[in-house]
Amino acid sequence: MKKQLSDQQVLVCDGAMGTMIQGSGLPSDQAPEWWNLESPDTIGRIHEAYVEAGAHLVETNTFGGSPLKLREYGLEDQSFAICRAGASLARDAVGDRALVAGSVGPTGALIEPMGTVTFEEMLDAFSVQIAGLADGGADLILIETMSELMEVKAALLAAHSKAPELPVICQMTFEENQMTVMGTSPETAAVVLDRWGADMIGVNCSTGPAGLLPVIERMSLVTNKPLTVQPNAGLPVIEGGQVSYRETPEQMAAYVSRFADLGVKIVGGCCGTTPEHIAVIRREADRCRYHVPVLPAVTVFSSRRQTVFPSDGDLLATALSGAGTEELRPLIKWIREQIRAGCRLLLVDLPGKEPSFYKELLLGLKGALDVPLLFPADLGKGLDTALRYCTGVATLINLSLESSVELWTVARESGANVVLNATKQVADRPLEERQDELDAAIEKALEMGIGQERILTDAFRSGDRLNVPKDAAELAQSFARKGYVQVCPEASAADWASPESGRLLLRREP
Repeated sequence: MKKQLSDQQVLVCDGAMGTMIQGSGLPSDQAPEWWNLESPDTIGRIHEAYVEAGAHLVETNTFGGSPLKLREYGLEDQSFAICRAGASLARDAVGDRALVAGSVGPTGALIEPMGTVTFEEMLDAFSVQIAGLADGGADLILIETMSELMEVKAALLAAHSKAPELPVICQMTFEENQMTVMGTSPETAAVVLDRWGADMIGVNCSTGPAGLLPVIERMSLVTNKPLTVQPNAGLPVIEGGQVSYRETPEQMAAYVSRFADLGVKIVGGCCGTTPEHIAVIRREADRCRYHVPVLPAVTVFSSRRQTVFPSDGDLLATALSGAGTEELRPLIKWIREQIRAGCRLLLVDLPGKEPSFYKELLLGLKGALDVPLLFPADLGKGLDTALRYCTGVATLINLSLESSVELWTVARESGANVVLNATKQVADRPLEERQDELDAAIEKALEMGIGQERILTDAFRSGDRLNVPKDAAELAQSFARKGYVQVCPEASAADWASPESGRLLLRREP
């Protein structure tokens, strides 16, 4: 399987499961996933039809198989059994002729504060679904048709926990304006999903291939992960009370080579596509080759709706610290004022707070504001909660050779950026000693699996001490020449020119 996913062949996924089930007589008041137990032969024949058409991957009939989605039909207690049966049916139907992709769709619920479901409930629901898929023999997990990054995060965490050995594909769905309904752009989706550990990233459903081509193009500009695309057979048309899709197999297949040129590894179909579509897509895919992306790695900061590149120029980060932080409403008002004053990022520096405080704070920020977040690595017991509820690419500051292995591991596994500084023991030492220690910290980060694009350096701080010796700017420039983004106090910015790699300026209010 790993060879199939990593060679230069463009793979073809199957088409719509729902379209085929409805054509087989699914009652309108019945969950499609229930047929894994109620009518397994029908589901097996659908898988068989797609393999005969040339699909390299077939998706399990488990799109709505989470307990949260199945409770609409009173089947929440059957989630594991339904999903296990779905994977097992696909496995039996295709044997070794195709890979089985465990389909994980949205729950239909919203995470608080926009909805009533907690993140933990969402995580638990996906955990049941994915555990069933893994137990039934899925080769990989396909998280698809998502519009909310935090829901994807819950599904990804569940996949990494319940099926750690399986590759994970994450696909989001976009409107005709090339944004998700939650306001996430293709670039932000690709950047965040890349950092959160998705093995492949893509888009499905949404529109026909013409509408998804620019979405894939935008994704291809910010990630080296293989891309996937599964368009609808055009936009839906309602005729005689029935929904239909008019894009022909030939019309859809005409876009395959253009997708492949942009780094698409897997192409398939979504709503309205049939084995006839997949057969023509397969013929075109066999003429194409997957083009491995070779983008240079760059540092990036991201929230749910925006992605910020330090190379675009100096970025201002304001520190949220001190008193007056217990009430959320005035806190949000203050942050809005900082954003209007030019703040592009927010440093949440509130040591000693309980994890529940960070949960409430970040949920509140999610509903009202949208800026990339930074956290001190020594935040204590609130750090895990802060990282879990952060919607985007977080940044951890104040890591050094003194930081614990556990902290370095958290940094690596969260996908966060890290800001490295020397320890306080060398605060007053010559430049060369501080440089050696920062070099050693960089080497440690690289050895831990933290890529260079995730590493920033702060030559103005040593341990928990803000240290601004006369040669701090000189030290910063030496690391900037190596390509590392620099972090410095806003007050020191005028003392040296902004490097090509970029600067992050920290403003700490009195």
